[in-house]
Amino acid sequence: MSVILCLLVAPLGLFLILGLSWFEDHVLRPPASPAEQALQKAVELLNKPRG
Repeated sequence: MSVILCLLVAPLGLFLILGLSWFEDHVLRPPASPAEQALQKAVELLNKPRG
């Protein structure tokens, strides 16, 4: 019984965490200024793995 409960609760917790982070990123953050967007793009390019 506890195994089934654990298997049900774990994905719900994961979806809750992912949903809250999406909500925080898209709803609570003000829109970025153009300079901030350019900085964000530069950071993404620097962090991209070399292939």
